This record gives sequence, C-alpha cells and structure tokens, in this order.
Amino acid sequence: MVITRYKSVRIIILILLVLLIPFTLIDVFLWDNYYWRKGLGFHPEVETYKDYFGGTGVATLKVSVGTRPGIVLIEEFLHGELDVRIFTYQFELNSSGLVNAIRLINTTARVYQGATYMGSFLTECDGLVCTFSNTYPVNSLWTFFITGSVRAEIEVQGNSQIVPYYYSISYTVPELSWDEAYIFPLIIIGQVSVIIALIAAIIIIRRARRPIPPPPYVLRSEKDA
Repeated sequence: MVITRYKSVRIIILILLVLLIPFTLIDVFLWDNYYWRKGLGFHPEVETYKDYFGGTGVATLKVSVGTRPGIVLIEEFLHGELDVRIFTYQFELNSSGLVNAIRLINTTARVYQGATYMGSFLTECDGLVCTFSNTYPVNSLWTFFITGSVRAEIEVQGNSQIVPYYYSISYTVPELSWDEAYIFPLIIIGQVSVIIALIAAIIIIRRARRPIPPPPYVLRSEKDA
C-alpha cells in the first residue's frame, strides 16, 4: 500500500516537472512577444524637444511614456478595484545636419499622480536610447505627470558639449481592452487547470485499476452444512 502511494506521488511529480518546463517557456514567449515586442496594451504618450545650433543642425530628444499590463494580485483581480501597470519611460536622441548625437548621459524623472508624489528616479545611460520601468497600482483614466531632465553629449562641428533637456509630459492611464487585460491571466489559469485535471485523472485511473480484495473467509459449522 505504501509502495503504491509512493509510485503515485512519484508519477505526479514527474508529470508536474514535464508540464512546468514547456508551460513556463510558453509564458515567457507570450509575455516577451505580445506584451513587449508587439506592444499589447502599450499606449505611449510622446513629446519631442528640439535644440537648434545656429543653423548647423538640430538635436532632437524624443520622450515616450507608456504602460503595459502587470501582474494583478488575486484580491485586486476579484474586486476589480485596481490593476497593475508597468510604466516604461524611453528617451531617444537623434540629430541632423552637422550635429552629431553621441550619447545620453543620464535622465531624471519625478512622477506625480494628481497631487500625490509617487517617487523620483535617476538613471545612468550609455547610448542614444535610454529606457527604464517601474510599477504602480492604478485605476483607469488616472492622470500622471512626469517631469525631469536629460543630459546628452552632442558634437557640433567637431566640438563635443553637454546639452541639458528639460521635459514635462502628462499621461492618462488608458482602459485596457478585454484581451489586453485578461488573455495572459486566462492562459495561466488554463495551464493550472490542465495540470489539476491530469493529476485527478491519474488518481481516478489508479484507483479504478486497484484490485478488489476477496471477501473474508468464513468458517462454516456442521449445523450450517
């Protein structure tokens, strides 16, 4: 009896390991491909700031702020009070004419939700594109105000110089469509359901195959004969 239970537990653990590996790979692929690469649920607000250098050229800083669906806590999911959004801030430096964009040095951001201060960030950069993210619990149509500065290194006719940019951007959290809000949680729920169903099927099949013990032997007396 103990050996049979041990075999059942071992089979269940083996099935869990076999399923968790492909399920995890599928989740990572979906999250990376649909939420990040294809931008499912990503609705950015973009502001552009230009710096003119005496007719020799232009250096342009593009500031983008957008959100993606985050991981929703069970209590929040059931009550529908708040959802979680991943805020992504992206800074991109371009140039034209005799102006050569070299790199972004660092960026700062101060975030407000209405009159509520949500935090400040300082990010070191190295390249023409600088991106960082953080997470907030939000309600749809909340408005965030992001202000800050960007320091960039720019070359003008062979002379390198540090140029500051000051930006201010307003972002209203959009309402998610049904697939943006629920497709990823439903996939995870489906995977968990498959695992539970398989474990239940194994237990039922093994119980059905368990041999039925013979009835107890009863001694018959001569009077019964």
